[in-house]
Amino acid sequence: MHEVHGLDGRTIRKVVASALTLRKEVAMDPNGLSMSDLLKAAKAAKAVRAKMNKR
Repeated sequence: MHEVHGLDGRTIRKVVASALTLRKEVAMDPNGLSMSDLLKAAKAAKAVRAKMNKR
């Protein structure tokens, strides 16, 4: 998963937690978590990190 390259362990753990909140169905039943959910959360985390690094 190239999307998590460069992220530290703490951030990756937050990515998983964030992915669990992206869809109501997954929040209600975490067994529904998909790779797509994880990828969306990872891309969002990288975007936030890039924005913070530009400051």
